[in-house]
Amino acid sequence: MKIFKNIAIWVLSILLIVFSVNLILNLWIGIKLDTILNNNKTGYAFNYKRIDISLLERSFLISEIDFQPKKKDSISNYKDGFFGNSEYVEISGIDIWNLLSTDKINAGKILVAKPTVSFYKNQKEKDDKINEKPFKKTLNIGEIIISNGTFKNIDSNEKVILKVDNANLNVKKIVFSEKTFSSKIPFLFDEYTFESDSIYYHADEFYEYKTKKITASQKGINLKNFEMIPLYSRKDFVKQIPMERDLYTISCPEIDVKNMNWGFANSQFFFKTQSVLLNKATANIYRNKLTKDNLSKKKLYNAMLRELKANLRIDTLKVKNSLLVYEEEISFEKGSGKLLFDNFNLTATNIESGLGKNKLKDLNIKVNCNFMKTSPLKIDWSLNVLDKSDGFKIKGSIINFDVAKINIFSLPYINVKVDGVFDKVAFDFVGNDNASSGKFAMEYDDLKVTIFKNDKDERKKNKFLTAIGNLFVKKDSKDKLKNVEVKVDRVKEKSFYNFLWLNIAQGLKKILI
Repeated sequence: MKIFKNIAIWVLSILLIVFSVNLILNLWIGIKLDTILNNNKTGYAFNYKRIDISLLERSFLISEIDFQPKKKDSISNYKDGFFGNSEYVEISGIDIWNLLSTDKINAGKILVAKPTVSFYKNQKEKDDKINEKPFKKTLNIGEIIISNGTFKNIDSNEKVILKVDNANLNVKKIVFSEKTFSSKIPFLFDEYTFESDSIYYHADEFYEYKTKKITASQKGINLKNFEMIPLYSRKDFVKQIPMERDLYTISCPEIDVKNMNWGFANSQFFFKTQSVLLNKATANIYRNKLTKDNLSKKKLYNAMLRELKANLRIDTLKVKNSLLVYEEEISFEKGSGKLLFDNFNLTATNIESGLGKNKLKDLNIKVNCNFMKTSPLKIDWSLNVLDKSDGFKIKGSIINFDVAKINIFSLPYINVKVDGVFDKVAFDFVGNDNASSGKFAMEYDDLKVTIFKNDKDERKKNKFLTAIGNLFVKKDSKDKLKNVEVKVDRVKEKSFYNFLWLNIAQGLKKILI
């Protein structure tokens, strides 16, 4: 009995010693962690309810943690920097000795549960902002998990610029150090997955972007219910702009990007992907002609991509089963003229910027759609980004076009109504930044025009001008495809599409008059 009593005493003594040592170590580690979190060299103050430490499992659990910038000026009323809280932060697989005795922190996993983070960018105090580095230790972390987080970017007027809801992020093999802190992306990582229920972004004074479900990884990104929404009505938009400018409204139920790679190389941003798909998109482009013309030179697409200050490459871009509407308005009373391209399908290959390139494949664009909901339209367009003359080739055709369909555009815009059928229209143009030339052909039947008086009553026919117009218009092509050569100088203050229209208009003029 005495032996068992002695053993029991020794066991209890050992357990008491282990418990006491563990308690002392827990207290000491808790103090050290508090010192690390609230180091004088960091610009942020951390508060938490409690720290639970398990030395055997090499894990910490920090409950109800929150943080905010340390105030430099007690009388300041402005927020600047990151403010946030989290239900808890769990750190497991941590090398406790390195944490307490060296500048290296090694951990197996960090889980941040239900964080809410707001970033305030205060322009009023930009000369007094916190600019210290948070810490100078090196972090090696096997995995970081952010669960059910919310992030906001808020300006000095308390306006939300960016909001991410119910976000889940998993990043593996992270290295964060004083060296990486100065990089564009302040840490190294191996792979990641991200998903969010919704993202809102206030891009500028004119637009906001919204998306519902978003999932992303190093393999690609998928967006559901993407929207680009104007912040002004058309009338208010016209009041805000000093000169002519398009207003865009875009929505797409799904955008899918495959085999994506992005980042920074030598501080230069790059984005490369195998494919981008926009399915069932709707795009509306609105232009009001009441504003002053923008007389700056409009670059062709060669120059836009050649001069892009980023390394961009999209092997294939596809737009499927979509709708494109172009509206132009010269009077709010008359309403806008519309050009409709439905069942719109586009395939573009070899989209690439010219940054640092000596040779590139031609960018090819093919379009198949219905023009004004009835007539099949095909376009085949090619250009080379590195061609400094901004050369291009474009050919296309449209068949069985009821010309009356264009009246929705021509009637409010130029007070002209056209009737008849274009059995076939075909063109093949070659051009550059200065001029273009090529072939235009058309077969048509029973063409006639009606010209209305230039007043609010669009139904009031100008009989004299109508008679003169029909006198000069050749009513049909006698069942033959008529061919003409066209040559046009580019108006460099206008877009590529104006340039294309000038070629088509000259062809129409030569055949019809």
